[in-house]
Amino acid sequence: MLYRDVDDAMWLHAAYEMKSFGGFIPDGYDQETFDDGAKQLFGGLAGAEGCAYILEGYHSQKEKCVPVGVVVVRIFEEAIWPHVHWFSWATPRNKIEASVIFLQEMKKDAPIMILAEENSVRFFSHMARYGLLSKSKKLHKFNGENRYLYYGKRKE
Repeated sequence: MLYRDVDDAMWLHAAYEMKSFGGFIPDGYDQETFDDGAKQLFGGLAGAEGCAYILEGYHSQKEKCVPVGVVVVRIFEEAIWPHVHWFSWATPRNKIEASVIFLQEMKKDAPIMILAEENSVRFFSHMARYGLLSKSKKLHKFNGENRYLYYGKRKE
């Protein structure tokens, strides 16, 4: 179970067709149009210094690893700011395993900062129990919502 650069638009389109992006990407794209724009979209979200990766997880019925989400990584003030869009078929186990591996690898390069929505606090608190992240503080009414800041120190 690894992560890889966003170069497989087929999986992104399958996730799009199964409504994995929850309105983030508007409806109506056909395969060809979506394929042409997928890399640009996720690359554009990451910014000039960032990148996007596909996260993989084990699929028991297929007995192999399959893509389970896409993570957009922004670089700001020498820290990594990831944001994941999980595909609809990602299981809770896929999400935990893929996140653990991804965070372990990214912490080798730079500190990690995560601005979590209120509905994600339980998940990131779970990551903190693994020692991958620490909860910093609650940001009241950040962009109209309560957000929680988590961070992970760089590991040499």
